[in-house]
Amino acid sequence: MPCGGGDIGLNVWVEQGDLLFYIARSGTFDENNALLKVGRIRLHLHPNPLTGDFTQQLVLHDGGILLTSGNTHITVWVDVYRPAIHLDVTGDKALTAEVTYENWRTAPRVMQPKANNANSYKWAWKQAPGGHVITWPDSIRFDDRQVVFYHRNRSGNTVFDVTVHQQGLDSVRSQLTDPLGNLTFGGCLSGSGMEPDGTDSGRYVDTDFKGWRLISAHPARERHILLVLETAQTPDITDWESRLRAAEADVAANASTSRQATANWWSAFWNAASFISVRLFPTVRHNGRPAATTSYSGICWGATPMDNIPPSSTEVSSPTTHR
Repeated sequence: MPCGGGDIGLNVWVEQGDLLFYIARSGTFDENNALLKVGRIRLHLHPNPLTGDFTQQLVLHDGGILLTSGNTHITVWVDVYRPAIHLDVTGDKALTAEVTYENWRTAPRVMQPKANNANSYKWAWKQAPGGHVITWPDSIRFDDRQVVFYHRNRSGNTVFDVTVHQQGLDSVRSQLTDPLGNLTFGGCLSGSGMEPDGTDSGRYVDTDFKGWRLISAHPARERHILLVLETAQTPDITDWESRLRAAEADVAANASTSRQATANWWSAFWNAASFISVRLFPTVRHNGRPAATTSYSGICWGATPMDNIPPSSTEVSSPTTHR
């Protein structure tokens, strides 16, 4: 199920009682100009409300996903105005929580020829340094009560560098805009009342991964889990981490108003700047939800804060129903 805001997109689902989602963000290009996922998050609660009957709902009017099991509610939402992903857990029973940042880029990985269709080498992959394309590992660590993770492009080893040399442009390289050099993207994961609990490893589908886990110190009826992201070209990693901490401070400073501000943005989008007109024929057995979900998915990564949101519309014909 899609969820997003600003330039961040998530794919959210429940599997064997765990809530998982992939994180994607615009501009997260590696040395080969492949758009990489930032990582995967896994949330496990105990007693587990997601092993029995539960509902998972995309709430279009406020841009979030709501999972409900009895009196336990889990909300996943992305701040439209800041690079932050929120998980809010509330209920009438105190639950313990484990949240794990999972990453499959833990060692250099040689890309097989067809896999290079996802980067800029394509069929010319033999022109890469060393005659093969490598996806380089990320850097991940515990930092106090957080998990900090990032990918930083290696200088002088990008497809931009290779292309400049191949085209005989070394003499004017300084005049060219390099979008990949020193590009760093990643973020930090934290949770209220949570602390590091070591690492684990596994295999999902056909790919090995490693996980960095935070665990709750005590059960609680309310818990907030937060990811703050940062993407920037910086001269060194210290500068990038300073930018990450500044983004984190901005998220904290606006914590009391950001949820309502994001909900207001989505409400304005649906109610004022766009419309979905559904007029169902008697023989048509749908109610416009596919059209609404498609519109939501399309706007997620473009849900940037704007005073004047450009108009947009989706229309499905029906003579009997209008909603």
